[in-house]
Amino acid sequence: MLHTALALLAFCSPIAQVASLRPTQLRCEALVEPLAVGERAPHLSFLLEAENPAARGQKMSAWQVQAAGYERALALARAELWDSQRVEDRDPTAIEWAGKPLLSGQRVHWRARVWDEQGKPSAWSVPASFTMGLLEPSDWSAEWIGWDAPSKRMQAGPTLAGAEWIGYAGDELASAPAERRFYRGALDLPANAALGSA
Repeated sequence: MLHTALALLAFCSPIAQVASLRPTQLRCEALVEPLAVGERAPHLSFLLEAENPAARGQKMSAWQVQAAGYERALALARAELWDSQRVEDRDPTAIEWAGKPLLSGQRVHWRARVWDEQGKPSAWSVPASFTMGLLEPSDWSAEWIGWDAPSKRMQAGPTLAGAEWIGYAGDELASAPAERRFYRGALDLPANAALGSA
């Protein structure tokens, strides 16, 4: 009986070492999964959730952030962009990026874990991601779109024939209310076009 009790205690001890808190709702620059972050050292944050409702009032004593270019790399503990290691800090709302310099258009996957007041670590959070915007002036290589060479049809006068917009469909130009409109067009791409993203 004594051996059974000792075996049960040894089996349960790792579970008792898990923190009563866990990080949730990961954000970058206060946004969920932002697509065009303009800060070279963005701020990360998360909320704390009690694993057990009876454990409310708990506080974290430290945090750790890991970041990688691919979510799978995080699952394999390969945080090639940043591994903060354990940071003694109680504030999960303004963690400034201190990893490798981020590049324009770069996608970053990250996760976090915390330690509670008793020094017990939580499990890793569900990964989140953010995408960097265009950081350098040279990244902006597009050209302005203008009405430089009107077609013969348009030379006859302004018309919305063939155009579609959201709201006020079918209204004549003169009677349409002065509101913002969203137009839709078609674009044909070559069959051999290799698209990375759109």
